[in-house]
Amino acid sequence: MKENFLCKVQCLKALQKNWRMWKERKKFLKLKKNAIKIQRFIRRVKKTRIFKALKAALKAFSCKLKVNIDKMQKSAVLIQKVFRKFRAYKKYKPTIIKKVQLTMHQKLVARQSALVQLRNIKKRAVQKIEKY
Repeated sequence: MKENFLCKVQCLKALQKNWRMWKERKKFLKLKKNAIKIQRFIRRVKKTRIFKALKAALKAFSCKLKVNIDKMQKSAVLIQKVFRKFRAYKKYKPTIIKKVQLTMHQKLVARQSALVQLRNIKKRAVQKIEKY
């Protein structure tokens, strides 16, 4: 009777612990999601401000000094280069992720097979000892 009661108490404690853990995890994930949204917004605002300041500075600079066409072309090429690099990375990112996951899976399988071999060696050793 007393053992049955203790078993029930332990089960209830485990349920309560898991419920609280799930609830806190859910709360944490919601906070994390909201923090990421705020950070994304702030970064976008900062980039917009920097871009506007750079644009105004470039306009003032180009008004005072006639910007060399060669420099403008080099800047345009640099921007195109960065954009193409970004686009290529975005295109091949899933492939890269798949390859990384495949490599991780292969390592896991290798580790598991090594453990199975070790277990089999131990079993054979126990069997040989039991024969004597």
